[in-house]
Amino acid sequence: MFSVGEKVVYKTNAVCNVEAVETPVFVKESGKKYYKLRYLFSNGNEVVYVPVDSDVSIRAVMSEKEAEKCLDTLRNVEAPNFEPRQPALIAQHFQEMLSGCSVDGSLMVIKEILLREKRYSEAGKKLRQAENHYLAIVEKAVSEELAIALGKEVDEIKIMIRSAIYGE
Repeated sequence: MFSVGEKVVYKTNAVCNVEAVETPVFVKESGKKYYKLRYLFSNGNEVVYVPVDSDVSIRAVMSEKEAEKCLDTLRNVEAPNFEPRQPALIAQHFQEMLSGCSVDGSLMVIKEILLREKRYSEAGKKLRQAENHYLAIVEKAVSEELAIALGKEVDEIKIMIRSAIYGE
């Protein structure tokens, strides 16, 4: 169980603060406890309620040591090089990589897309819409979590990610 004030990752794509563990008004009769999560990197005042006993993926934000290991992974692990001609297969490929809700899967999606983007750019081509879509979502989530873990700004983390991938 998470505590009030703890930083968590909700569904692999949002870093949140646990604001409360309570029975919200909309389920008072059941007495069921919910986490009240507030998105940390949102422009709005967005809150989500997740049942404490839910199967929804919620995990603690990684530690500084785990974050440094992620950057090492980006430097040292080979990324898949899947390039089908059908865009639907690209989306399916990335969904499979992300299905385990693991940071490693997210890191491999980022690395694969950024390396592809570099190859395409050198050949005068651009990424497909699906690749841009997945890169935006996954890079945002990973960068936000690494920023919390390492005590840095999100934009600085994005630079660190690219540096780790491109060996700069």
